[in-house]
Amino acid sequence: MRGFLNASSANEIVFVRGATEAINLVAQSWGRQHIGEGDEIVVTWLEHHANIVPWQQLATEKGARLKVVPVDDSGQVLLDAYGKLLGPKTKLVAFTQVSNALGTVTPAKQIIEGARSVGARVLLDGAQAVSHMSVDVQSLNPDWYVFSGHKVFAPTGIGVLDKSKVFMAAIDGPMSVEGGGAAPKRMIGWLVENQMTILSIGEILWDIFPDTERLGGAPFNFAVHAHRLGHRVILLSAVGDDERGRIAAGRAAALGLTTEFIEVVAGQPTGSVMVRMDAEGQPDFTIHRPAAYDCLTLDEGHLERLAEMRPDWIYFGTLYPMEGRAREMLRRLMDALPGARRLYDVNLRRGCYTPELVRELLLLADAVKMNDDEAELFPDSGEARCMAVTRGERGCTVRLGQDRAACPGYAVKVVDTVGAGDGFAAAFVHGIGEGWSAAKTGDFANRLGALVASRAGAVPEWSPGELGVE
Repeated sequence: MRGFLNASSANEIVFVRGATEAINLVAQSWGRQHIGEGDEIVVTWLEHHANIVPWQQLATEKGARLKVVPVDDSGQVLLDAYGKLLGPKTKLVAFTQVSNALGTVTPAKQIIEGARSVGARVLLDGAQAVSHMSVDVQSLNPDWYVFSGHKVFAPTGIGVLDKSKVFMAAIDGPMSVEGGGAAPKRMIGWLVENQMTILSIGEILWDIFPDTERLGGAPFNFAVHAHRLGHRVILLSAVGDDERGRIAAGRAAALGLTTEFIEVVAGQPTGSVMVRMDAEGQPDFTIHRPAAYDCLTLDEGHLERLAEMRPDWIYFGTLYPMEGRAREMLRRLMDALPGARRLYDVNLRRGCYTPELVRELLLLADAVKMNDDEAELFPDSGEARCMAVTRGERGCTVRLGQDRAACPGYAVKVVDTVGAGDGFAAAFVHGIGEGWSAAKTGDFANRLGALVASRAGAVPEWSPGELGVE
């Protein structure tokens, strides 16, 4: 391994369980000791979620600031913009050598030199580079270089962290991935104990308001909210080979989602929907189709890769399966992942469902979330063990097996309700995963739905601390 990376010594090499664990080791050990309030961490829009989330969590814990380097329309890092983000408060630059989503080869040498000019440390994610190019860590000179073994055809569950002797001495404590609080968390391969892996399949689309555009789509919104609750979320969708598609893929990565399964489809536009708000802040949607997400494909290789991830849940809605090809993709996914539970978020849109389709999808679900209007349309809601019916400001009703609860809502000043139901769905799944009662799950979901509704956009900024989650 020393020769493969041209490391100066075999003593620099630390074997771990993957690139994700290697990044967490640095964040939870060196990062906790050397990043403080007001310090700045720089990443790029090209990062895999594994090179975003540890720094987001560290910044939140320490009161530091996370800065993101933009890219141009072709996915290239904007070096001028990068230079402007650097300063005396920059303590770490963490970036990918090759983008996992776009294949962009970053100017690693120049980025590292920029970091050195302000005295910052550098973590370089080489997971996508090691199988495609020769790597010379002495020439590149990062402080840490990480990659996963399976990228170079090694067995899964192994990875490498290369770090300089200087920093082996500088880390005063053990290399730890324990979280804060009374109950340390333990890394299990890619995951943190009690974290779920969730597949969210369906539309990415732009919500077009009279005065602005915001990235959305229920599967995308759900994925962002579930990720913020601490889960690993893999988004399965497609975008067009257009500006909206490039921005969407970059935004998804920046928000911490696994983007490996976001396809780029030539000849179809990235999805969009016209949104008009009524006097009470309730949205009306006009959805433009066909769109790129209608053309999502999953071959046997994709399905095998997804099976390796051992997902706990599959999230799906009604809009995406309206097309026969999409229904076939959804069924193939479920057949390939028989151990994953299934959440059906009914989420009906005018002109984008049939009663027959909804009844078919209800039969596939282990858990169902719908609003009270939808519950009236489909009073016989299938055999799902878990059910949540949202009732706006009046709260919700939740059934988890034989446990039932009516949970009052939270009074907030509604800015818009776009995305509120998606946040509710994420919290609903979180509660089920935590083994909470129906009452606790419904109350928690109400809190997140109300929080989203009180802010503009489907995925406004919020933190688990605002919900009482430590």
